[in-house]
Amino acid sequence: MLTVKNLTIHINEQTLFKDFNLSLDSKSKKKIALLGKNGSGKSCLVKSITGEFENFRGQINIQNENISYFKQEYNFNNHQLVGEYLEGLLEYDYEYYKIEQILETLKLNEEITLKTFSELSEGQKIKIRLGEILLQEPSILILDEPTNHLDQKSIDFFETFIQEFQGSILLITHNTQLLRNCINKIYEINNQTKSIDFYDGNFDHWWTQRTHRIQSQKKDLKQLQKQKKEIQNWLKANELIPKYRFSSYVGAQKKQLEKLNIEISNIQIIKDTDLKISSRDNSKEKSKLLYQEIFKEQKIQIRKNQTTQIKGPNGIGKTYLLNQIFKEFTSNKDLLKEGYKIEILEQISSFKKDCKLDKYLESNHLLEKQKTYQLIDQLDLKRLLKNKLSELSGGEKKRIKLLELIASNPNIILLDEPTNHLDIYSQISLIEWINNNNKTVIYVSHDKNFYKYIQNDHEIDL
Repeated sequence: MLTVKNLTIHINEQTLFKDFNLSLDSKSKKKIALLGKNGSGKSCLVKSITGEFENFRGQINIQNENISYFKQEYNFNNHQLVGEYLEGLLEYDYEYYKIEQILETLKLNEEITLKTFSELSEGQKIKIRLGEILLQEPSILILDEPTNHLDQKSIDFFETFIQEFQGSILLITHNTQLLRNCINKIYEINNQTKSIDFYDGNFDHWWTQRTHRIQSQKKDLKQLQKQKKEIQNWLKANELIPKYRFSSYVGAQKKQLEKLNIEISNIQIIKDTDLKISSRDNSKEKSKLLYQEIFKEQKIQIRKNQTTQIKGPNGIGKTYLLNQIFKEFTSNKDLLKEGYKIEILEQISSFKKDCKLDKYLESNHLLEKQKTYQLIDQLDLKRLLKNKLSELSGGEKKRIKLLELIASNPNIILLDEPTNHLDIYSQISLIEWINNNNKTVIYVSHDKNFYKYIQNDHEIDL
């Protein structure tokens, strides 16, 4: 049994959440998702359980359970043979049969053991990482964003793996496919209330319950504010009238007003984006041809105001094609003369120098734009302004790059796996921005929820 009691986590003198409780055992076969905005404390929570993070208050006890942790980041020696790596994980040579069993479970041919890691796709590397964990014979699995950088075939594999795992799983993910099809309980970190809210069911049940909770909060707040206004008006009109001036009724009304003020201050409505995404305007003019090339024997055409998805398995050349299109656009003098502005959101969010976020935005002249302040609030970056870029999570860095992209207001946008590391709330903001603006969009994504709402005009299947 894994037991977490009154877990409280502080980062840089800021409380992320407090008094979290969880009981989890392998026999119940629970499939739990941990949700929250980028930087809300999800990875800190699971690292507290695994012993990799110690800056917390509370109690964590593990009895009669073997817990394995699938981390976000990993490094393989590209020159090492897969078989050599896996054999090094065995305690005894005669246990090689375990490797054979695991390769079969992961639907990997034994020939893969003769390859080096440099020869593997991202999906194959993910499976080897899973193999390493399965060799530990875990009863509880903790998975931290396992589908980043994976193609659809590998995501589908992960879905089946989670469903069939004969134990309990604690999953951190922003992938709605897994949240809909694999999960039966959800905990959401709410940094506003410093609490972790529980929801029974999958993604759709979570959103329905969450929406009802927000509506109920708004209704209660409106009613309390109405009562407060009525008492304030009565006191203004009657408090100094001789009939009431020294009566106990005035004192009672003032006490009721103080009580209402406390109740109102205790209501903190969740301020996240609505999941109801508006449809894109399909009446936009799409006649002008902006780009044309033959790639892998396919005729690639990009037209003005057209939304194009580049599809295909990992390693087929999607990112390469996207970068080639970007280079062609940025070197096309005719397009630039016509006022076209081209921007790309890359898979990996990196920065040339390390400094505090506010200084970074200032040095890039972003704080001179009024729109930037709206985006800072919308993308929940205000609390990070005094943080160094090197201290931020992958999702927080991606949100900064997203802010730069939207603030620059390009009319040609290239997106390479834009939802990797990006929380659900920011994904919705990005989809809304694309659907509500007159843009030419070329993107690579394996996220079904993303391209479901984007509404493609054209697809390039490599």
